[in-house]
Amino acid sequence: MKSESIKHITDIEKLSDLYSSLFIDRDVFLKTDGINIRVEFVRFSSGKIYLRVPVQNYEFKRTAIYTRSIDEVAYSHIIPLTVEDDLYVFETEGSQIYFAPRREKRFQINEYEGQKVTASNLISGFVIRESLMQNQARIDWLRQEILSGVSKGYNHVSVHFLGDGYSDIRMSRIMDEREPIFITDIRAAPESEKECAYSEEYTREIYYHDTVLRENNLVSEITVPLMYKMMMPFGYIQVNSTEALSAEEFFMIKRLGMAYSESLSKDRQLFKPSADTITICDLSSRGLGMIFKEKNLRHHFREDTLISFTAFFPDGKNASILARVISISLNGEEFRVGCTIENIDAEGRNNYNTILDTA
Repeated sequence: MKSESIKHITDIEKLSDLYSSLFIDRDVFLKTDGINIRVEFVRFSSGKIYLRVPVQNYEFKRTAIYTRSIDEVAYSHIIPLTVEDDLYVFETEGSQIYFAPRREKRFQINEYEGQKVTASNLISGFVIRESLMQNQARIDWLRQEILSGVSKGYNHVSVHFLGDGYSDIRMSRIMDEREPIFITDIRAAPESEKECAYSEEYTREIYYHDTVLRENNLVSEITVPLMYKMMMPFGYIQVNSTEALSAEEFFMIKRLGMAYSESLSKDRQLFKPSADTITICDLSSRGLGMIFKEKNLRHHFREDTLISFTAFFPDGKNASILARVISISLNGEEFRVGCTIENIDAEGRNNYNTILDTA
């Protein structure tokens, strides 16, 4: 965000006006670890903020509060002082106001009779990671199975899974981009600006950090993701060579990765989607929201993590969706999870768009 789009307010009188107009009697949220809690902004007096926090055993610490007003968000860092008459008292370092229009209109499902949409078959990226770590014997066996299925004509072959226990730059890239890596020959001059930028990024972020590549003069690489339901990465297959690898070899390794992804996605020892059902409360072309009151459903979600699920529509159709959890908030007794959509299966996208078109 450009600094000129942010307004900083530290003057006490201006802060008093800001809090009176934007925070009192408004939806104000207190940021905590992993969840945002709707609180009551009671007053701002003598440079102090008084909040009513409707949760038990709230951990009183340095944090922030924020509220939205149409296309603007007001955000204040706050420092804990004391508790007075059941009100939590904070000092403020000032407030920031920045322009943050919503990217698109949300279709409120519950405004339309009969348009109930639910999510089930949920499985989160962190759940997959924990499952892989807890089934190490099976993972070791699968690793050898995949290695034995790869052609022996490469100088280096390896298979990596989430939770292997060490920092892995490739895994971070695979998780973020969900795309294969194909470097034909790091020594060759790229044929286009796009290839040049891709090669430079690979050299900077991967090659110079990988002693195996440098010490063995491995100049070419194909790395393909292993993905649950062809959507959520849980590992990758990597091959390297001292000579240039071809497009045909890239195609072959991609096919191999897809075959193992499809096969392993059916392995219920490793992947156990939850049968819990959660209401989807709003939709847009690039995001959705879920609501629930049951505290036990909270364990499915963590901020900035991927989650895979099936959305069930009122016409009996569905969509397989991969989403990233952006925010988790608690409003009274109701939890709301906001997600951005990362991927939808082709048929599911048509079904999803049909629901949007009814708005």
